[in-house]
Amino acid sequence: MKHKISVKQPNSKMCFVCGLKNPFGLKASFYETSTKELIALFKPSEFHQGYPGRLHGGIASAILDETIGRAIMINHENEVWGVTLEFTAKYRKQIIQ
Repeated sequence: MKHKISVKQPNSKMCFVCGLKNPFGLKASFYETSTKELIALFKPSEFHQGYPGRLHGGIASAILDETIGRAIMINHENEVWGVTLEFTAKYRKQIIQ
């Protein structure tokens, strides 16, 4: 699927999800598309697994939580921040790394 990227959102230093200097973090990057969608890109390492070769469910929840929090920043030029009040997830199948 192709997307036209309009904005790359900023990364931080030590955030677990987007921090570029966090040695255990995901180092995720977030991109806004021309259709006002948000794309999160990251490459999990062996440190992020639950069972061998499977992404830990907490990691999947963390990337979803960060994406939801950043989605409200679209069209607000990073002036708006969101926080999670409640998060519930039902996994349908494992995420293979």
